[in-house]
Amino acid sequence: MAPKPRPTDAELAILRVLWTRGPSTVREVHVYEPSSTEHDTLHHLVTDLLDRAFGGSTARLVVQALASKRATPAELKEIRRLLDAAETAKRGTK
Repeated sequence: MAPKPRPTDAELAILRVLWTRGPSTVREVHVYEPSSTEHDTLHHLVTDLLDRAFGGSTARLVVQALASKRATPAELKEIRRLLDAAETAKRGTK
């Protein structure tokens, strides 16, 4: 199966609107809706970036992301929750 093409910046901007609002019209002539979900698209983009730029290292990606832009308190709380869940799951598989 051929890999999905990466959306351009403009396409991502349109997709964000469609994911938020649902199918939308342009002057009520054409109806646009995304062909894949936000989750699927973001998963594909992050996996591609992780492999190409960070050699598959999740830690390097996260460290770079946190060093590049300050996370909000809510984002840090969510990151901690995800880390705790990952550690709990890892302990459960031992």
